[in-house]
Amino acid sequence: MGLTKTFLALGIMIVFALFIGYGLFVIYEPPERLSLSDTNCQMNCSKFIPEKVNSTIRPIEFDEKYDECWKEQEDCMDEARVGSPRYNVLRNSFYILLLLSIGAILFGMFTKFEGIGSGFIGGGIILLLYSLIYTGEYWWTLSKYFKLIALGIVLFILIYFGFKKVEKRK
Repeated sequence: MGLTKTFLALGIMIVFALFIGYGLFVIYEPPERLSLSDTNCQMNCSKFIPEKVNSTIRPIEFDEKYDECWKEQEDCMDEARVGSPRYNVLRNSFYILLLLSIGAILFGMFTKFEGIGSGFIGGGIILLLYSLIYTGEYWWTLSKYFKLIALGIVLFILIYFGFKKVEKRK
């Protein structure tokens, strides 16, 4: 691939990912992040801190009850997040971006123009990475096995079509 096609591919790759990612944000913007005050998860964990605290002791080392209180509060917040409108928008955005990124990769594999195809393949890969970052709050709530399987499927698609289409062209 020549220098012109390389820069065309890089340009398409970057602008495609930014256009789709930002376009989805503009059209389907998630509501504000859920705060502690919006939930019934406010627990007074500071009551477990001794009155006279040695400056060498870190807050986590205060008491087991302190740790348990923070863990309970975090679990409560996780449960509250799952039902929130923000969570639903992030979940939907994740699947939209995932499908668009796989579509871009497939489009890039099947187009006969090398520079444009390479740009869409790269753009799809960047869009996939962007979807994991943008919807991170949702991504981390998924099962570790689901995440592993999803990444494995995308990797398989890239390798399979790499052998079938990209290597076949040469």
